[in-house]
Amino acid sequence: FGQPRRPPVRPVWERKGALARAPLARSRSFGMNALRVSGDVRLGTGGQFQLYAVVEGRGSLRWKDEAPRMLSPGDVWLLPASAGYHRVAPEGQELLLVQLLHRA
Repeated sequence: FGQPRRPPVRPVWERKGALARAPLARSRSFGMNALRVSGDVRLGTGGQFQLYAVVEGRGSLRWKDEAPRMLSPGDVWLLPASAGYHRVAPEGQELLLVQLLHRA
C-alpha cells in the first residue's frame, strides 16, 4: 500500500465529568470515538445504532429496565437506536471503549 500520506493522528481528549471523548474518525454516515469512562455516565443513542468495543477495563452497560450487562476487554456490544438513553460504568478503575456510530 505504500507509505501513508499523513502520520497517525493523536487523539484530542475532551473531558466532561466522568466521561472523556476523543473523536477518531468522521464522515457523513459514520463516526468513531474513543471513550474513557471513570464513573457512571449517561449516554444516548440519538436515534442511531451504536457499537461499543471494550479495549481496557471492566464495567457494566445498562439500558431501560434491563439487567446490567458486564463489559470485559474484547467484548463488542450493539445498541439499537431504540435503546435511547443508557448508562456505562467502570468496575474499579477507568474503562476504555471505542464507540462506533452510524448516521442514517
